[in-house]
Amino acid sequence: MSSDSKNMKSMSIPVFTGKKEDFHLWWAKYYAYATIKEFEEALEKNPNLPDDPAVLDTDVKVEAAQKKAIKDNKMAIASLIMACGNSGLLEYVDQTYTNTYPRGIAWKVMENFEKKFSPKDKISGVEANSELTRVKF
Repeated sequence: MSSDSKNMKSMSIPVFTGKKEDFHLWWAKYYAYATIKEFEEALEKNPNLPDDPAVLDTDVKVEAAQKKAIKDNKMAIASLIMACGNSGLLEYVDQTYTNTYPRGIAWKVMENFEKKFSPKDKISGVEANSELTRVKF
């Protein structure tokens, strides 16, 4: 194993402060981390993630994809919990708990974060413009 591979394996999880102004930078770093650790697919809705991880498809290829999606979700949830810089952010993880995924569903955590810290509606645009007008040069 090369020293570059060792460095990549031991890199730390980017921590999110919970501040809107830090979200985009954190998201970019966190996505890069997830890509290096090979669980980035869990951060977006994945059709291979079964509704119940105990009930898998009988098709061998589909089952393999489902097992990978379940493993990726576990990795993503664990790292998202570690990435929460304060206990209030854990609420966004807790909101995704289900009977079949008692620790949560990663893509739903990311969806919750994006709604709160990077909304894409007209109100957020108005708020951004309002903040810009308050900036003094």
